[in-house]
Amino acid sequence: MEFGKWDPEEISLETVQQIVFMGIQQQLRHPLTQISGIHIIHDFTNTRFVHLKHCTLRNMFLLNHISFEVLPIKFAGFHLVNGSYLFNLLLTLSKPFLPEYFNKI
Repeated sequence: MEFGKWDPEEISLETVQQIVFMGIQQQLRHPLTQISGIHIIHDFTNTRFVHLKHCTLRNMFLLNHISFEVLPIKFAGFHLVNGSYLFNLLLTLSKPFLPEYFNKI
């Protein structure tokens, strides 16, 4: 997913979340995905401050809760590329709230 191409003024965060989770649910219907797991790659090229304002504690908690505790997903890999300094700071602050197995991926 390339967050830099998302225009928050044109498409709301809720709509983006719905699209992403619908895509994940479609992938979960495939038997090979259920066995092998999924790789998630987030590309943060060209992200701006307008994107960062959506990284509230509530939104990050909901993303964490739905991804790791609600959906029956096996994560084979989780990759974050081209993150800015502020993004890396947010990721470091959120690591204590992530499940144990997330650090093993």
